[in-house]
Amino acid sequence: MKKMKTEKRLIWIQALLVITCIIIYLTTKILITLALAFIALLGVGFQFLRYQNAKKEFDQN
Repeated sequence: MKKMKTEKRLIWIQALLVITCIIIYLTTKILITLALAFIALLGVGFQFLRYQNAKKEFDQN
């Protein structure tokens, strides 16, 4: 259960990172921040997969 909570928190942290990168891009118009937001968005996807795997492990036990 603790692993699931940790994975869920990490999803929210990475989602906030994506939003922050997009806001920084909109204010500064520096293209690298948009690329960083895209990379962070990919990280959110992978973190969501890790969360689902942790949830499956918890349900099996």
